[in-house]
Amino acid sequence: YLEKYDTFDTELFRKCAEKLKEAYKLQWRFHGKISDMLCYSGDVMQGTELEHILLTGEMPNFYYFYNIYSYRLEALADNLKMMTSVGLCAVPKIEKELKNYGTLTFMSVNPESDNLEEVLAYVSAFAKYMLQKQNSFVLEDRSMYENTPFMQDWYQLYANGQVSFAMDGEIYLSTFNKYLEDELDLETAIIEMERRRKLYREE
Repeated sequence: YLEKYDTFDTELFRKCAEKLKEAYKLQWRFHGKISDMLCYSGDVMQGTELEHILLTGEMPNFYYFYNIYSYRLEALADNLKMMTSVGLCAVPKIEKELKNYGTLTFMSVNPESDNLEEVLAYVSAFAKYMLQKQNSFVLEDRSMYENTPFMQDWYQLYANGQVSFAMDGEIYLSTFNKYLEDELDLETAIIEMERRRKLYREE
């Protein structure tokens, strides 16, 4: 939503918020905050446990849910790449032309470093490694990915993705969580989120 709109005071946001609250009440009440679900870093889940969730829809332990989101990309790929019956689909978009949301890890080098030669050698070696790595989700060449339905679906998600620099969740999530937990009504939450948004933008 924030990739396209710069305000929470819209009917579209109100509809999205109401739908999120419905989902929160139905499924996520076993834990406090939806932001925690998306940020929790838990133990590595075994492939058989994740397969059980994906194929049956059952959640035998609530930590498993967090692990689906907190997994490192490579670890999740290793667990699922052989599961030919499992596919992937993108998170539903509020408008169909929006891209998938991607994140970025980058290196920055201090040109004044006393160890500049060693640092540049490391960056060069890492780049060479990534150019040869299968299933890296960095390269465009499809031959560098396993030919399974799961991996091809994942490739398509990344091919239609972009790195976005939207407003940081710290600005609004605490207020939105209060709305989800019935501590604030939606209109009061929007007023507070707009206040924080304007402070953020003006800074």
